[in-house]
Amino acid sequence: FFDLGLRQIIWICVGLGAFSFGTLGIFLPILPTVPLYLLASFAFLNSSETLYTRFRNSKYYKKYLKPYTDMGGIPLKQKMCLIAFVTLQLLIAAILLRNSLVGLIIIGAVYAGFLFSMVFVVKSPSKK
Repeated sequence: FFDLGLRQIIWICVGLGAFSFGTLGIFLPILPTVPLYLLASFAFLNSSETLYTRFRNSKYYKKYLKPYTDMGGIPLKQKMCLIAFVTLQLLIAAILLRNSLVGLIIIGAVYAGFLFSMVFVVKSPSKK
């Protein structure tokens, strides 16, 4: 670990952070698991072949990212269900926090980031 350069250490930290938040996203649907795991994969690829290999062999990668990478994205029907589920959850949170401007701004920012990632980052497989 001590012979790693600063660049590698930064990529390791980014990878560990993305992996941690992605894993939390399994339980908290407001955190997008797949984009965070994609970031972790990219970060580990840039930091250490060993970490990249360990991540690709993990049960989390195999469950959440392997179908995404094998199929070329999340199927449109699954993506729409996910958007509907997250929209409902954030709508409930917004109703509960309707008297908190800061809470509503945070929910709006999270929702905007989620929608952005679903539309522009997470692709749907092309039909052949």
